[in-house]
Amino acid sequence: RGAAELLLAKLGDAALLRYPELIRAESDRMRRLLDDLAELTRGGDLRPRHANLHRVIDDLVELHGRAESWTGIKISREYDPSIPEFEFDPDRTTQVLLNLVRNAAQAMNGKGTLTLRTRIESAYHLERVGPERARLVRIDVEDTGPGIPDEDLPLLFTPFFTRRSGGTGLGLAIAQHWTVKQGGRIVVTSRVGMGTRMRVELPLRRPA
Repeated sequence: RGAAELLLAKLGDAALLRYPELIRAESDRMRRLLDDLAELTRGGDLRPRHANLHRVIDDLVELHGRAESWTGIKISREYDPSIPEFEFDPDRTTQVLLNLVRNAAQAMNGKGTLTLRTRIESAYHLERVGPERARLVRIDVEDTGPGIPDEDLPLLFTPFFTRRSGGTGLGLAIAQHWTVKQGGRIVVTSRVGMGTRMRVELPLRRPA
């Protein structure tokens, strides 16, 4: 990449500029791919802390929702005000939600409605405290895109599986990795022509 930068600085022929630009773009793509692979192979540590989930989502939208490719996307936020601050890893959760939000925006091709919804629920499948059902926080990332074919649904979280040109097929695998490490799961609901909902469920852990 450094050599490509030097070439860009020295070359005066506009017709030749596309070659070092291509080298730079491809080296950046390979770096991102290697970073994603490192996330899956090294595992990484969680840094849970007492945090506000809605602030995490708002910061994500503020930072990434202003991109030019999002100009035709309406963002709807439907928050459950009863969700308290709880212990989770806000950095890893931001990464999970960012991967899901990017996928939704790409699926809608820059046009449609992206809904971010939060709720508190109770369920047996996550952590339990004694005989009581554990409380969990649900975060829905819902798009109005074309939906996902039934045959692709079982493969969504498989590393390198993608139908998108230029995609690495690692975004959803990484999202699942960090969700599961926090004791949660991702549930996918999709219908062709009707859009897709990615539901992230995290245990509602209150600080001692």
